[in-house]
Amino acid sequence: MRTTFINWAKRMLLHVLVYALAFELLASLGAVQANSAPMDILPAGAMKPTQQGTDGHITLTPLGTYATGVFDGGASEIVAYDAATQRAFSVNATDATIDMIDISDPTAPTLISQIDVTPYGAIANSVDVYDGVLVAAIENEDKQANGSAVFFNTEGEFIASVEVGALPDMITFSPDGSKVLTANEGEPNAEYDVDPEGSISIIDVSGGVANVTQDNVATADFAAFNDLDLGDSVRIFGPNATAAQDFEPEYVAVSADSGTAWVTLQENNALAVVDVQTGDVITVTGLGFKDWNRPQATLDAIEFTDLPVLGTTAAGQDILMGGFSGLYFEGVDEATGNLKFITHPDRGPNPDPVDVDDDGVNERPFALPDYQAQWVRFAVNPETHAITWGEQTLLTTADGAPITGLPNLAGEGGAAYADEEPIDLFGNPLALDPYGADMEGIVQADDGTWWMVDEYRPAIYHFDAHGVLINRYVPEGSNENEAGVTVGVEAIPAIYAQRRANRGFEAVAYADGIVYAFIQSPIDDPDTSRDTNSRNGKSVRILAFDTATASTVGEYVYMLEGGAVDKIGDAVAISPTEMLVIERDSAFGPAAEKYIFKIDLANATNIHNMDAPQGLQLQSAAGLAAAGIYPVQKTLYVDLAAIGYHMTDKAEGLAFIDENTLAVLNDNDFGISTTFSTTTGLLDEPASVTPIVLGLISLTPTGLDASDKDDAINIQNWPIYGMYQPDAIAAYEVDGESYLITANEGDARD
Repeated sequence: MRTTFINWAKRMLLHVLVYALAFELLASLGAVQANSAPMDILPAGAMKPTQQGTDGHITLTPLGTYATGVFDGGASEIVAYDAATQRAFSVNATDATIDMIDISDPTAPTLISQIDVTPYGAIANSVDVYDGVLVAAIENEDKQANGSAVFFNTEGEFIASVEVGALPDMITFSPDGSKVLTANEGEPNAEYDVDPEGSISIIDVSGGVANVTQDNVATADFAAFNDLDLGDSVRIFGPNATAAQDFEPEYVAVSADSGTAWVTLQENNALAVVDVQTGDVITVTGLGFKDWNRPQATLDAIEFTDLPVLGTTAAGQDILMGGFSGLYFEGVDEATGNLKFITHPDRGPNPDPVDVDDDGVNERPFALPDYQAQWVRFAVNPETHAITWGEQTLLTTADGAPITGLPNLAGEGGAAYADEEPIDLFGNPLALDPYGADMEGIVQADDGTWWMVDEYRPAIYHFDAHGVLINRYVPEGSNENEAGVTVGVEAIPAIYAQRRANRGFEAVAYADGIVYAFIQSPIDDPDTSRDTNSRNGKSVRILAFDTATASTVGEYVYMLEGGAVDKIGDAVAISPTEMLVIERDSAFGPAAEKYIFKIDLANATNIHNMDAPQGLQLQSAAGLAAAGIYPVQKTLYVDLAAIGYHMTDKAEGLAFIDENTLAVLNDNDFGISTTFSTTTGLLDEPASVTPIVLGLISLTPTGLDASDKDDAINIQNWPIYGMYQPDAIAAYEVDGESYLITANEGDARD
């Protein structure tokens, strides 16, 4: 499930407008563009707000108006429509009624009558209608006492009434009509000496509304959350209040299958998930904070459709260019206005590993064993999306030998200083290449030379402008001195060799003479045969390498999001201490988690030459702080899936074009099948082919009018955070995905 938050200002409606709605399809499902507020997404499971910003709009045309005649009052806050009678039912707090309005002629809405709700309580706060039955949430004269859910027919005739929680603020039927749910706000009195608990009432009406009794009412409360750590973004405000008292349910949306309810806790900046069948609150999740210093992002997706052939397998199958695992922006072509980039494939095309020799260890097949690492240049016209291929530069060692994509190291699988065993598509073993590289990032230094990182050993490569290796830097202990085997300069701490196999350096950035190399996944420390300590790790390391002295000068801790988001994709520097970093899972589609974070090393602890504890990657942020270690500061910058960049599992190229534009590129694994036949050496036909897509991301500054006391509108960027505090919520489903939209008040409770 992916949930889209839209920041609309809530207004108390004083009249009913009848609209004709014209919807324009959005570039991404669930995407709506706000004018002056950041857009955010709430992914399933983790329920973490992330950015939303795809262009789109809705056009509304007024057809008719019914005016209550009340100004600056609560005369028409909630409206429900019954298609069978062509009537709108509007709660009128000023008159303590439910107004019945005929809109059979939408150009001339007419009041039919009013339902007096005072026999059942004070005023109606909400109303809904389903299959000829009207239900209203009516608060008690004593607002801190329990209220009522009262049922009427569409002529306004009473059917039944049941007691619900204190101050029922919203009421709704489930989509199948079998349940009625109320959000019982449980608001405290002015003195704050009476504070009832908030709750959700679930009324079973499956046996018919006329037969409803108090026995059909279940209450979902929050008592189980009183002693839990709810996180920093869940706001508990009331003096000496428990969570159950302070939670004030505001609005309810129910899933299409009527099994789950999502309830906004406005004052608490949170969302509750309720099991409608059991009547239990499953979880409460804080919605985090709006970063008013973060830009809104929109995507222009450009697909590569005319790919050259990279190579041909021994069995005669052509494999197209792809597998791009890095991206660098080389500037704008002055003659054409085209954007110029350099990228590179990784180690070449590979199906999934298989155990061909029955030794219990999988081998890694290489479809093109002679593949040579290379740079690929291309240019793109940002207006027409035309892509022009440039030169391909093959990479070599200083003596002219090709740098292949084959693994380097023989050893026990899962251990340090070891790679997967390579085979060809017939299952024949391939020789290791001590200088082989799985290139995963590229940057250009101030002197015009190029630096790349590799996820095998891992290693840092330094090339001249023609692709000839100047030097290679490897972890301490990599050279076999006794055997006279030298594979590079040992300038990287030995612990980096304890990377999980083929998850060495995945990203690289460059600033002020320093190359920053990012380990893809947590280091396996202590080293274990199954990489257990890597798989359980919570952080990765960033290595700072001084290009002038050819030495490691810094190491920093980067906390991963956790869960399925367990790997780095790419990085780019935007200042001497600030970088943008792709962090991702391995999923496809709108629910995938692929983020660009902005990080700052300025206040992070440099752990290089520090007596850091073993198993550093297993520590939480609190555990690191106890050891005097502070990770890099990290804030969400762009949610790639939210803006529509979710056609791939591997976003592995990131480039900075200018302060308003980024570029992202994906690894499509060369579009080959993951399976093959060792008998024929043929790759199977792929079930689907992931496209290669260059995403041009436009960044628009977020605006906020920070004061309502200056008699002016001054919308500008502010380096502040704000809460969402969601009020209304709606649920809908598209292609099996559930989406939520909330209207976020963002106000305080003083």
